[in-house]
Amino acid sequence: MILLFPVIMIQIMVISVFIQRHHDRVTRQMVGNIEPHIRLVLSQISSATNIDEAAKLITPIIVTNKFAVSIETEVEGTDKDKKVFYDLSGRIVIDEIKKSIPSVRSIDLLHQGGHTVLIRAGTTLGEAQIVLPRSSVSPANPHQLLVLMVIVGFFLTLIAYAFLRNQLRPIIRLANASKALGRGEHFELFPSGATEVREATRAFLNMRERIETHIEQRTQMLSNISHDLKTPLARLRVGLELLGPSKETDELIDDVNHMNQMVQEFVEYSQYQKLESVVSVDAFRLAEDICRDAHIPGRTFSTDIDSQLLKNVSINVRPMSIRRAIQNLVQNAFGHARKVHVTVTIRQNRLCFIVEDDGPGIPAESRSLVVRPFTRLDTARNLSHSGGVGLGLAIVEDIAASHGGSLVLDASADLGGLMAMVSLPLSSEMIGTD
Repeated sequence: MILLFPVIMIQIMVISVFIQRHHDRVTRQMVGNIEPHIRLVLSQISSATNIDEAAKLITPIIVTNKFAVSIETEVEGTDKDKKVFYDLSGRIVIDEIKKSIPSVRSIDLLHQGGHTVLIRAGTTLGEAQIVLPRSSVSPANPHQLLVLMVIVGFFLTLIAYAFLRNQLRPIIRLANASKALGRGEHFELFPSGATEVREATRAFLNMRERIETHIEQRTQMLSNISHDLKTPLARLRVGLELLGPSKETDELIDDVNHMNQMVQEFVEYSQYQKLESVVSVDAFRLAEDICRDAHIPGRTFSTDIDSQLLKNVSINVRPMSIRRAIQNLVQNAFGHARKVHVTVTIRQNRLCFIVEDDGPGIPAESRSLVVRPFTRLDTARNLSHSGGVGLGLAIVEDIAASHGGSLVLDASADLGGLMAMVSLPLSSEMIGTD
């Protein structure tokens, strides 16, 4: 639109100015120049007593102006004017001649293929038919100019489109790099294009480098913390077990186990998306594996996989991360409910894993809070088992977001408990065959 709109508007303006001002004015002037000669011919015919005398009187006029005149004593035909609808100058010719010469009955602008003008007018001797060249009453139609403008505008638009596309390509690459960064992928990007685009690309590269450095430092820090804490925690556990069984000793061992779990959650929260690369997998096979791994023997667990996934649907994911996210949701559901149902379906070009249960659910006002890191609900459920640090739902949402998806919490319409849906965008090459 940026390219076409100015070109079209310029052509419309040029055509309007040329036809409405210059071309119309020239046409009226040419009609005004030829109109006295037509009137003189008609007056000479009306003043003659017979056709032969009229012919002698009008001969000098028609020779000079290249007219062809005939007189019909018996009038036949119609008084209807003839012209094509796109003949803009023809309308002016007809209006001007009829306005200045009332005796003109009709004007045929299609005579001899439009190269001549046939004027029928009443005289005392009969109907005079005057044939004159079209070029004597109007300039040549500006078709060549209009065609030239369209052709030149078309080629200029193609050239401008090629240049603009060349400038848009770096912006598209920058957008793809931004999307890849959000998914935890690394997209090779080099500054190119216009000065402003290169500056934006350099700023993005600097930002990406700082983010990746921050993530790496956080991961390393938590790994070091985990390594440093595991040794003293192991010594504490061994020492407590050597004290012999007692109520106080068991409580202290539970605290040590809790601390080990907390340390492990910290490490998993920072490292899970670095453990594997994004790969393209078959969505149906992925759904089958996730549902099979999530099944817990002895529990009421059911699954429903949409038949659309059988149509060679592919998706770009980190399979282990997705499996872990869904397993966490299922394990959390079993921690608060007796019945769990998993549905895998396609909605609006997105692969959706829906985990429903018949547990107490999460209040609507708290659903936006439980997905925050280190948030625990005392009166409702969360994904931190055994008194974790509140990273469960945050990890699930982070996994979904790193794949360009989302986590949605709602009430289950079928089971009455919690409904947790992880939606992931399908690959562009997802279309299969029926």
